[in-house]
Amino acid sequence: GIHYVDISAEYSFLSQVENLDDLARRNGATALLSVGVAPGLTNLLAARARDKMDSVDRIDILLESGLGDRHGQGAIAWILDNLDAPYQVMENGRLTSVRSFGDSMYLGLAGQEKKRPAYRFSFSDQHVLARTLNVPSVSTWVRYDSRFVTWLFAVASRAGLGRLLRRPFWRKRAVWLFMNVHMGSDICGIAVRAVGRNGSRDAETVVGVTGRKEALMTAIIAADSARQVLTTPPGPGAMHSDQAISLDPVVAALKSEYPDLVVNI
Repeated sequence: GIHYVDISAEYSFLSQVENLDDLARRNGATALLSVGVAPGLTNLLAARARDKMDSVDRIDILLESGLGDRHGQGAIAWILDNLDAPYQVMENGRLTSVRSFGDSMYLGLAGQEKKRPAYRFSFSDQHVLARTLNVPSVSTWVRYDSRFVTWLFAVASRAGLGRLLRRPFWRKRAVWLFMNVHMGSDICGIAVRAVGRNGSRDAETVVGVTGRKEALMTAIIAADSARQVLTTPPGPGAMHSDQAISLDPVVAALKSEYPDLVVNI
């Protein structure tokens, strides 16, 4: 009977919590999944982009992180574990096998004039949104504020370095390096592009939020999500943020902390 808010990003775990939907309903509890930046803000922005169009055929999600930011040990270890991980995404309504840092796509953040390449990564939002938003193709792409480091990650993935970094000796040293060596900015930017139709015409919608300090953004989003569960209960069951949380209050909470927040919704 206790409400639950989850800020993790591993879909294999979130899917197990989804299976507790009947148990949550029987006990009058809300289990809110996909909360934070990615997943979380990405889900809410994808839902907003979908709502702006009559029909959506494809959604692409971009996450840009700054290497000057400070990330927790667990988050860094998860990135390294998934550096070259194979996974499946929905493409034209069918599960398609892909690999982290395999394919690339050019996308831009709100407030950025130039588009830069970003690479596939196994964030849970793409697995969830194909189902919750009923979109045939959904993919998540990641890059860092440093073009060189982004390229280096892609090369390392293709060279099979991910297998090496899963060994305890090298993994421990790589985690230490990312936790103690900071270069670049602390940017945390999200952009979501939806492609589909409005009426009889082809259409494209891009929404996004660009802030700083991903951990702080996650905390603010999680706090407001918990507030919404308590003040405007979505009802019992296991659900994802795009099914239960309103975007505008979340953005307002972020703006109260970040006067320089760039918003395009």
